[in-house]
Amino acid sequence: RASVAEGQALEHFRKGNLESSLQKLDKAIRLAPGVPSYYNNRAQAFLVYQLRPETLTEPGCNNQSEVSYQVCLGLKSLDANLVSVDKQPFNFYARVSAANSAFNLQLKDFAKDLYQSATMLVPHSYKLRNDLAEIQTDLGFYDDALEELDLSLSITGESAESSRALYLKGGLAWETGQSDAAVQILRHSLSVEMSDSSLDL
Repeated sequence: RASVAEGQALEHFRKGNLESSLQKLDKAIRLAPGVPSYYNNRAQAFLVYQLRPETLTEPGCNNQSEVSYQVCLGLKSLDANLVSVDKQPFNFYARVSAANSAFNLQLKDFAKDLYQSATMLVPHSYKLRNDLAEIQTDLGFYDDALEELDLSLSITGESAESSRALYLKGGLAWETGQSDAAVQILRHSLSVEMSDSSLDL
């Protein structure tokens, strides 16, 4: 059964045996190709390979020469996440995972689109708006980034959770030549970071 294969895959994953984990996930997918979590777990396995190249080697990417080893892993992770999105188009976390994979590959325009589509599913997620604003800043879409950060701050107010949005906003002001405003915003960021307030996603 597919669920049994997935359970075995997760056990292998916990033990650090990623190759066996992927083999069991592939088996689960063959048995039940419509289950989104199998693809998401597959993407996570390739991400771990990316993060631990000194101790783990993925045979498929290691034995090809079309792209670099890290890019190969990134593409496999992105592909699995995109299948997961296709299987569950209204799942917020599936889109965020795909966006993160795209961002890791420096596919920033694609990542921006995925983050934007995710924000439409969870309009009150200040964390996601911060992530989107960071990508927009990197792409040079400063007005769009500022709009997202202002929306984020309208959610968090003067709580400690505003610190990242203020930090990004300060960096954006600096990037656009507004040094005095940047210093003021970054000071504000430090002051709210000391706040005891808390706000969940």
